[in-house]
Amino acid sequence: MAYQEGDRAYIIENNLRVTPVSIAKRSGDFYTVALSHHCWITVRESRLYRTEEEAKANVGIVVIPKKEEPEIDPGYKSPYTYDNHRSPYGI
Repeated sequence: MAYQEGDRAYIIENNLRVTPVSIAKRSGDFYTVALSHHCWITVRESRLYRTEEEAKANVGIVVIPKKEEPEIDPGYKSPYTYDNHRSPYGI
């Protein structure tokens, strides 16, 4: 899905909004795009979308792997957990 110089494309900024860009230059898998006349960024081809609708379909989709919580001993207390002023840690 190679883009040519001057083509119109869309990117998703901060996973919140779709922004139209103009393709300025291609370098391997990277494209330099113009957001405005004085603002340029370099992005991978995978971040570019042909249509605004295609980009909007991917807004807000974040895949965060779930971390497994380590099993905590019920009798264990962190030294940072202070119940009262008589802490065994002298605080």
